[in-house]
Amino acid sequence: LSAALGTSRPMRTSRTRRRIAAGVAASAALAAAAFLGLQAGSDQQPPATAPTPPIAQPGATLPASTGSYAAAYVGPLVFCWHTTDEEHEPGSLTPELGRYDSADPAVQRQHLDLIQAAGANLVALDWWGTQTSPWKAHIHRAVRGYAQEADARGLGHCVYWEDLDSSSLDADLAALRSLAALPHYARLAGKPVLPIYNRAWRKLSEAQIAGIAAEWTVLLDKYPRVAELPARGIGWGYWDVATTAEADLTAKYAAADAAGVAWLAFVNVGQDGRQTRHHSPAWPSGVAGYTDGASPAWLQHQADLARAAHPDMVLTAWNELGERDAVEPTVEYGRTLYEAWVAAILRFRAAQ
Repeated sequence: LSAALGTSRPMRTSRTRRRIAAGVAASAALAAAAFLGLQAGSDQQPPATAPTPPIAQPGATLPASTGSYAAAYVGPLVFCWHTTDEEHEPGSLTPELGRYDSADPAVQRQHLDLIQAAGANLVALDWWGTQTSPWKAHIHRAVRGYAQEADARGLGHCVYWEDLDSSSLDADLAALRSLAALPHYARLAGKPVLPIYNRAWRKLSEAQIAGIAAEWTVLLDKYPRVAELPARGIGWGYWDVATTAEADLTAKYAAADAAGVAWLAFVNVGQDGRQTRHHSPAWPSGVAGYTDGASPAWLQHQADLARAAHPDMVLTAWNELGERDAVEPTVEYGRTLYEAWVAAILRFRAAQ
């Protein structure tokens, strides 16, 4: 790994945002029409092909956001650890599709049909590296399958790096380069984008982070000193929206916006581990309808908070079933949360 630190930071311009904004109204209408064709509880299958073009051209080099505002990328974070053998966590939500294997191409196609019908222009894929355990090898196969299918559709995609083993870092980076070589891998500030969860980046040295940032637009989850990031050429992200006091969360968002770095906001339906982990997070208060950690009202409120701070990428947990943090249609919620997510995407892109 190179220890050299890239000195150029992601720059913000309004010109590209205006170009992105120009296609929003038409694309939103197409997405809404496509969604209305997916009737909850019916036997109707999602369309086999994308019903709407992406709003930002996937794979294009996109600068950070400012001015007349639309995020470059909006989509789900798909967790790729699910198998038909057993629940990831006992007590999880039950997918409308039934228990599935994340590496099954048929499941991947059905998920991507729903994701594109919602109007998303990106799918982020939760990845645990190339470590040799069977569980992590399964995730890697699933991520590769989703990425290839998304790319074939012209849908933007990227890896969300959740965990790593420093002993396999070279192999991990080689695998990432292979995925980023696909034509529609998402790019920000002229480089492939790589969000890294705090559990993963905390295992890296400063020199290793600098070397990765020279090659990728890195977004570090929960990095505590946002003001330092521009000089390092590194971006920011924040996963724990459901367990962070709103004043603290908006202050973090404002700091990222003011720093001028590329950054990632999560707009989730909540987080509720009471059924699977027997604990209750500290729920935020003051939002109508937020009663059990899976709330359309909370999702819409998070969209408003994020939109005000101009993130470059907006992700929503697709199938974190154990935490009740899922907009994928489920037996327990039907398509209520999916519908709220569709509305949030359209609302987000209407903020021109």
